[in-house]
Amino acid sequence: MTYAPWGTENDHYESKSVKRELKENRATQTGLPFSKRIVNQIGHGLSDLPFSSFFVQNPWLIPIPRSSRQAQDALWVPREITTAMQSLGLGQSVECLMRQCAVSTSHMGSAANRPNVLRHYESMVVRPTMQPHPSRIVLVDEIITSGATSLGAVNRVKDAFPKACVRVFAIMRTISDHSKFCAIVDPCLGRITLRDNYRTIRNP
Repeated sequence: MTYAPWGTENDHYESKSVKRELKENRATQTGLPFSKRIVNQIGHGLSDLPFSSFFVQNPWLIPIPRSSRQAQDALWVPREITTAMQSLGLGQSVECLMRQCAVSTSHMGSAANRPNVLRHYESMVVRPTMQPHPSRIVLVDEIITSGATSLGAVNRVKDAFPKACVRVFAIMRTISDHSKFCAIVDPCLGRITLRDNYRTIRNP
């Protein structure tokens, strides 16, 4: 899915409403939490989706941590997503990536003031696990903006599991240039590129 934070058309406003439902993991008309409903739809149509190869060979599904240290009972939507994925047999939910110190959130302030890849990398730690090291890992988030959080997480996880193939999966991506917004449901494969200043370019 996609959303256009600066758009002013009806579909842009609708995308922002869907984004809030995802962030708050609201209950849907079926009674399921938003994350569970979306994961069910992904699971039922996975073979036709461009990222189907992510979920073969029982990968570890690692939820990307929030910007702050996780309170025990606080909502953590990526964990809700990985738990739902595990229930469908898409992989094994493993909560081993944590924040050791807080960073500002991606949507706050100007792009220049957001934490870069290095800051995210330094703020995270991989908690030791007794399980055998995985060959495939999917880092899971609810929304991807610039990709700095994701790339910081990838590099921290690769330090701990250097032989693993690591991918990132997000339910929704931000479309900052609303003229490039096509539809709320618009699954794709993309790439995050690291720049010299530890900033990122995300395409698409």
